[in-house]
Amino acid sequence: MLLSLFKIRQWIIDSIPQGLRVGITAGIGLFLALIGLKNAGIVVASPGTIITLGDITQFSPVMACLGLLLILGLAYRGFKGAVLSAILWWSRA
Repeated sequence: MLLSLFKIRQWIIDSIPQGLRVGITAGIGLFLALIGLKNAGIVVASPGTIITLGDITQFSPVMACLGLLLILGLAYRGFKGAVLSAILWWSRA
């Protein structure tokens, strides 16, 4: 809180180059996507390659892919609550 109060936080953020900020954001996004794919069973651990494609014929990966398609379809059509609507729709099932 003190960092924000004395504007030190803004000074630190402004000192990071724009390209590095974009790279950090992309890296965090890819890391979160990997966690989501692992939790859905789409990717699994592999001793040879660290991760590999899981059994995508199981229920969980199929539902995750359908949910993602629902989110993408709603977002493409401009629906502002696409992610929340898809979560609520699939949590009902």
